[in-house]
Amino acid sequence: MSHPRLNIVVEGPTDTAILRAVLADEHLGPTRFFVAGGRISLASLGRNLLVHEGDPVVVIMDGDSHDQGRVEELQGLTRTALRQMAPDDLFEVFVFVPEIEVVFFEAPIGLERMLSMSLAPERLQEGLLAPKQTLLRLCREHRPPLDEATLIRQIDVAAAQAIRAGTQMAALIRTLETLMPVPVAA
Repeated sequence: MSHPRLNIVVEGPTDTAILRAVLADEHLGPTRFFVAGGRISLASLGRNLLVHEGDPVVVIMDGDSHDQGRVEELQGLTRTALRQMAPDDLFEVFVFVPEIEVVFFEAPIGLERMLSMSLAPERLQEGLLAPKQTLLRLCREHRPPLDEATLIRQIDVAAAQAIRAGTQMAALIRTLETLMPVPVAA
């Protein structure tokens, strides 16, 4: 008998790397990550997992906007696609506004620890508005320059703990906890 697990569907491999580095084992439990290869494939992959696996699914995506109406529409369309395959209690759609990299700027202590430097308030504000661009710029300006993968590997226990306290990461953790399967006794 297989144990239930949580299936997490993300847009790309960087999303998986960030989530694995930041989330503690108790937040992930028995979890599998699936990379959709872009937003267009998220709902299809989520639907396939719901049909073929039967385990709960969380689709995690970037809103690519600060417009709450646009973000809610995107989330609603994805929910509708998943609802055709499973009841609402088997899936959730989580949208980072505007994109997953915002978690670093919502918890600047973690980011500053990763970069080994403090950041000016205006740089942090810029990061809240355009997180991916700002993060890549910070990596290029770092001495020596970093790539995003190297920066993500800089997430240690203390940085991860700080990032988990940020607004959107904390909301994602609450979402994961609502769908985390309860282990079946052997």
